[in-house]
Amino acid sequence: MIEDLAEDRQIYRRYLKRRFGDQINWCEAETAAEGLAKIESWAPDCVLLDYSLPDEDGLAVLRRLLGDRVRLPLPVVMLTGMGSESIAVQALKLGAMDYLVKDHITANALKRTVVNAVEKHNLVAELESKRRELEQSHATLEVRNADLRASKLELEREVNERRQVQQTLLESEKHFRKMAEFSASVIHNLGNVLTNMGTSIFQMRSVLEGSQLRNMLLAHGLIRDHFDDFDRFIVEHPKGKLLPKYLLSAGENLQKEHERMGGELDLLNERLLMMRDIIDQQQTRAKDALKSNPLDLGNTVEKVVGLHEELIETHRIQVFTQNFATRPVFANRAKILQILINLVKNAIEAMAHNPADRHRHLILRSADENHDRICLEIRDTGCGIEPEQLTNLFAYGYSTKKEGHGFGLPYCALAMKEMGGDIRAFSEGSGRGTVFTLIFRSGRKLTHDGK
Repeated sequence: MIEDLAEDRQIYRRYLKRRFGDQINWCEAETAAEGLAKIESWAPDCVLLDYSLPDEDGLAVLRRLLGDRVRLPLPVVMLTGMGSESIAVQALKLGAMDYLVKDHITANALKRTVVNAVEKHNLVAELESKRRELEQSHATLEVRNADLRASKLELEREVNERRQVQQTLLESEKHFRKMAEFSASVIHNLGNVLTNMGTSIFQMRSVLEGSQLRNMLLAHGLIRDHFDDFDRFIVEHPKGKLLPKYLLSAGENLQKEHERMGGELDLLNERLLMMRDIIDQQQTRAKDALKSNPLDLGNTVEKVVGLHEELIETHRIQVFTQNFATRPVFANRAKILQILINLVKNAIEAMAHNPADRHRHLILRSADENHDRICLEIRDTGCGIEPEQLTNLFAYGYSTKKEGHGFGLPYCALAMKEMGGDIRAFSEGSGRGTVFTLIFRSGRKLTHDGK
C-alpha cells in the first residue's frame, strides 16, 4: 500500500484482513519514493496506489514503474478521493489494472478488485508468453531454412531427397504460419469478449455506487433510535411520518437493483462461457476443427445483439432482426458466436461517428437461399468501404480502421470455410454502409412444432 494517510491504511488493512485472513501479507509506504523502493525490494503481487502523495502523484509513480516497458511489471490498483474520470482514464492508459474511488471502497469491493487485478495481469502475462513461444518457433524455423540454403550445394547430387526436404519444410512453415494467425485471432476474439465483460462490470459498479442501501441504513438507524416510542414517532415526528412511504419506495428500488445486477451477472457468465469456447478452439485445433451441429440462427443472432446492448444504446443505434429461415444452420456454436460478435461490433463502430442527418440502422436478416443453404445478412448504414479495399478485406493483417489489427475478418473467413460455408462483403463506397453475407449449410426443415 502506497498511501500517505494513516487512517486510510488502517481501513485497508482491516478490509484485507477481514476478506483474506492469513493468506495475505502487506507492507506500507507513505511516499512515492518509499513505495518504489519497497516494490523493488519486496516484489509484491499487487500494489494499492494512492493518487495524492506528498512527493509526487500516483500517475508519476505509474510512469516510473512503466519506464521503457510495454506494460507494468505488476498489477496496480489506483486509489483516489477525487473521483475524476480523467485520472481514471490516464491511470488505465499507463497500465493500471483497475481504479477505485475511496468513498465507495468496501471490503468486498477491495477484495474483488485486488483478485481481478492479479488474475487479469496473470492472463495478459500468459498471453505474452504464448506469443513469445510462437515467435521463438518461427525464429527456429527461419534458422532451419537458413541452414538448408547453406547446404544446398552439397545436396545437388541428391535432387530427389532435397525436393522431399524442401516440401516438408514448406508444409511446416505453412502450418506454423496458420497456427500463428489463429493464435492472433484467438487473442483478438478474447479481447472482444473482455471488452464486453468490462462494460458489464462498469454497469454493476454503477448500480452499487448509486445503491439505496446507504439510505436504508439511515432509515434503520431512525427505527433503532425510536424503537421504544416507534408508534408516536411515525405519527407525530416529521421524519417518522415519511418513513413508511420511504421504506416501500426503497424496497422497490432495491428489488430493481437486484434484478439489474442479476441480469449483468447472467451476461458475465455468458461471456465467460464464450471465453472458454474460444480457448477450447485453440486447444483442439491442432487435432481437428470443432464439430458442427444444427443451430437456431435466430436465437444466436438475438444473443449476440444482447451482448452488445450497451454499445447499441450508447451510439443510439436501431436494430432490426428479420428471421425468415425455415431450417437451422449446420455450424459450430463457438465459431458462429465469434463470427457474429466480430461483424456486429464492426457494424456498430462503423456507425459510431455517423453525422446527425444519417440513420444508424443495423439490420440482421436470415432466409433460405436454396434447399441446402441459409443466408444471413448483416447490414449497417455506417462509413462504408471503398471498392478497391474489398479485395483485401479478408487478408490477414489488413484493416480499414486506423487502430485495427486485421485479425477479426480473416478469422471469420477461415471459420466459415471450415464449417463448409462462405462469407462475402459488399459496399457501394464511402458513406454508403456495408453488407456482410454469411452462407451456411442448413439442417433439416423445421416442423410446425419448432423441432
